[in-house]
Amino acid sequence: MPNLSSEPIETPLEASYRVVVIGAGLAGVSAANELLSSGHFDTSDVCVLEAQTRIGGRVQTKSFSDSLPVNVEVGAAWIHGTEGNPFAALAKQFGISFKEISPRNPWLHPGSCSNFLLFDGSRQLSNQQTAETWAWQDLLMRKLQQLARSDHGHEHRDKTLSAVVEHLLDSDRELLEVMGGVKARAKIELFLRLMEAWFGLTVEDLNLDVFVETDLMGDDPGAHCIVPAGMERFIDHLAEPLQDVIHTNVSVASINYDGADGVIIECNDGRRVTADRVIVATSLGLLQSGKLHFQPELPAVKTGALKRSKMGQYMKVLVQFPEVFWPKDATFMGQLQTKNSSEGTERRIYFPLVFNYHLAKRVPILEGVLIGDNASDISASFTDEEIAHALFLQMQETFGPGVPEPINHFITRWDQDQWSVGAYSCVTARNAHEDPDLLKQTVANRVLFAGEAVDPKYQGALQAAYFSGLEAAAELVAQNLSVIALKKAIKVEKPDTIKVEADKLQLFVAKRDDAWLTESDVKNGVKDTTGLKRLDAARSRISDVGLSEDAVKSDRSKEEVAALKGPVNVMVLTPDAEKRFWLVTGSVDNALATKGIRFRVYRLVASYLGYYDPARRVGDKDNALWYEGETLLIHSLFETRENALMFDNALHDECITALSPLNGHNVSTKLPWTSTPGELSELRRIYSRDYVPHDTESPQASMGSLSTTISLVDYCRKVTRYTKYDDDPSNRFALSAEVHEWYDARVLVLPVMNISVESVSEDFVIGNRYKVNLIVRALDAGFARLIALRLKEGFVASDDGLEMRTFVYVLNKEVFCKCMEWKCKEVEKKWKEHNDMASAVD
Repeated sequence: MPNLSSEPIETPLEASYRVVVIGAGLAGVSAANELLSSGHFDTSDVCVLEAQTRIGGRVQTKSFSDSLPVNVEVGAAWIHGTEGNPFAALAKQFGISFKEISPRNPWLHPGSCSNFLLFDGSRQLSNQQTAETWAWQDLLMRKLQQLARSDHGHEHRDKTLSAVVEHLLDSDRELLEVMGGVKARAKIELFLRLMEAWFGLTVEDLNLDVFVETDLMGDDPGAHCIVPAGMERFIDHLAEPLQDVIHTNVSVASINYDGADGVIIECNDGRRVTADRVIVATSLGLLQSGKLHFQPELPAVKTGALKRSKMGQYMKVLVQFPEVFWPKDATFMGQLQTKNSSEGTERRIYFPLVFNYHLAKRVPILEGVLIGDNASDISASFTDEEIAHALFLQMQETFGPGVPEPINHFITRWDQDQWSVGAYSCVTARNAHEDPDLLKQTVANRVLFAGEAVDPKYQGALQAAYFSGLEAAAELVAQNLSVIALKKAIKVEKPDTIKVEADKLQLFVAKRDDAWLTESDVKNGVKDTTGLKRLDAARSRISDVGLSEDAVKSDRSKEEVAALKGPVNVMVLTPDAEKRFWLVTGSVDNALATKGIRFRVYRLVASYLGYYDPARRVGDKDNALWYEGETLLIHSLFETRENALMFDNALHDECITALSPLNGHNVSTKLPWTSTPGELSELRRIYSRDYVPHDTESPQASMGSLSTTISLVDYCRKVTRYTKYDDDPSNRFALSAEVHEWYDARVLVLPVMNISVESVSEDFVIGNRYKVNLIVRALDAGFARLIALRLKEGFVASDDGLEMRTFVYVLNKEVFCKCMEWKCKEVEKKWKEHNDMASAVD
């Protein structure tokens, strides 16, 4: 699968769409994907505008370095709970594997996480001391939840979380007893740092509200996992149907929703796009920055929620060492000692929590995190080298002066990203409880909002972005469905009058200046529809009794809304009921000289449900396909534009398809509208069985010799995203465009190579990858020579050259081998069918 999240997507931008989605992060991609999946929108209806040259937003996976090509997450990195989490279902659907790190949330319930080590300076706490520490944290968590849900909870709503904790430590008997223990204050501070790491804010920004709902607080039950292949794989799969929909490197300057219908989107490069609806799927930080202007300004309730909300900061500091000097089986390492007394005040970077990348990915990397305003201050004041050096110094304090110098580092700075302006949104002490819902609220019935900031349950998490995109799409689909339902009801009411399909009807409900059609208007007849409010699939929702509140401008008074409820007259325009078809005419040059062309074109016409006009019949032969000299002429009718275009596209694809009889021939086509000379029942479908061979033709002759027909159009040879396979030192098999084609036969008649697994290593060989030995078999000697050119140095060929042995390194050997086994059997089956057919022809 192409790495869509890392490559620019260049598609032509039209002037008008039904829906424009701003932002191709997880929320925007899931919204667009859901719109297309609904069946009520196609690729010409939807447009996604992304300011960056990549998609995915704050879901971004990259290689740590050229010398250590292990996946690291720049943004979202965790699957927070697998029970009921939509990403668990998506992972199963897409074949993406998880690696469990902790059976529960390791930040809020660290006692559930095995090998979560604690250090007090250079002294590692014993298992008993660590268990006692986590028991104290569970006690504090329970006390915070009890207070949040108690009758006295409202008394502390305006306090910061740090103030609430101090109140409990001073007043709660059990906590007072705990505070008499060894290092009690340091342990309490560690608890607070873990909470900050979970919420992305300091305890000065958090309040008691985060403990009201559930002890999950933003995650799902079950294991917390990482994704070895990278979080971007979810984006790649969700965006796969959207390649003709997404437009990268297009930043939006303003959204004008002031008109009676639709929205005008102004881009920073001067282009203008209009839409019936817009889904704003940008980050909260971008909305707060003022870079995206709204005309008119957003309602006061929404701008108020924007001002009260805050983007949390989460800086990841990944440092590579030449070797693993820390406990290899540790998951996290927490530090109770916050400052070395021998140092001055200059060093103020402290990492209370460090994640062990070696356990997760078998590489000598440690990840420290910096949170909230502290992270912002450090981001503005320190270089990457200084920040990485601070983690090195902390490791020396913990493990001694023998800790080796780091050899590389990678640091994230989402607060400095102009399109994100922060890591993720959080509920702060200033927030009103309903702020996420206010942020999501649709404006003027045509400006919708999606993103992780608008979901009150999962705010800040992957689930929030994903669900918000689905919900925005569902709202538009619901509008579309309601108008369709009304059209169908009208057709049922007037079966004798309305002959066309219901979705062809045009509905109008208002005159100029938003005055609704009256009985007198209907009786007198409306001659001119200019200025009328037309109802289509994306403009209004209709209730059983008239216009619903959702179809009324949001700035109307309650009295105006009430006055508009009740029966509303709908004017129906019926389009020309005459059946019209798409006619494809064309020709194939020198067709008579090549065996199999006419049979192949018959197959294509039949596949896309083509018709011919019996009036054109000559003798006992139809006139859909016929010869004039050496040229094959085409005259075929199709009921839908889509079928006509797909046939036209397939016909032209055959010209560059190896093993096709049309390969290398010149094909020309035209697609004009035409009116049929009669009803559909008078036309004849074209079937493959209608083919009657010409004297020089044979349907079997279209199977050319595999050993002589080996030319391919290697159209992807220079595409950037394929070169990474050649450059990957962990991959001995060059997955070029040609190899993909030979193996998958997306254009070829059948695969010309097969791959089977010979053996698999028991343990990791490179990083966190297993070695898999492969046997590559070619269908014939001609293709064997070509395949050999695509293998890296080190492969071994058999004496006849048809069999080559090579190897690859994979992350999940079970999934890889299972897929290879299935694919191998599929190719063997196709080869057998081909050989059986060839024997029969001989």
